[in-house]
Amino acid sequence: QALLVDSDPVRVQTQGDAITTVDWLVPTDYGVLAMTRGNRQFFIASGQGAMTPLTATVLPAGSYRSVDYIRPVTLGSAVYFGSEQNLSNTLWEYTFDQQRQAAVAKEITNTIEGYIPKNIKNIRVSEQNQMLFVTTTGDPTSLYVCQMASDGGNRSQTAWFKWTLNCTKILDVNVVQSDLYLLMERDSKIWLERVNLD
Repeated sequence: QALLVDSDPVRVQTQGDAITTVDWLVPTDYGVLAMTRGNRQFFIASGQGAMTPLTATVLPAGSYRSVDYIRPVTLGSAVYFGSEQNLSNTLWEYTFDQQRQAAVAKEITNTIEGYIPKNIKNIRVSEQNQMLFVTTTGDPTSLYVCQMASDGGNRSQTAWFKWTLNCTKILDVNVVQSDLYLLMERDSKIWLERVNLD
């Protein structure tokens, strides 16, 4: 058998012999989160700095019903992803406890159950403003906004808002630094608008 060196490809295997299709690989501060079609999540992590074939390990992170059509996003050290449960949309937050080598997942929409309509279209984040933006096909003229406040590095408050916009449909949104860009359809025309989040 050949000797492994740090420059070799990282090959990791989950427990069991079932084939697992990966929908998303999300880089984080503590490793790579693999979200699978089988509604299981794994962290491919290294407890010794750089990830190499000798240090990479697979840690089970959970079995949450993630959806493959919503790209997960990162905000700080957390990963946010969408889920469909009981015919409604939910958003989840993944963090990783390095001391315990365990993932911590919590539903951030549990206090507003049913507030976000079914069929999340996409999730965007503003790192600078600690905000999450959600669009849905169920309410195409509204933007659902989660504002987060921190106190000394710990989350102290999370508040949800609904911005109803003067348009027929929100086609897409994106964030560049502190500016939110909205691509919208209005009066049979396409409009690009910018909102300064500061």
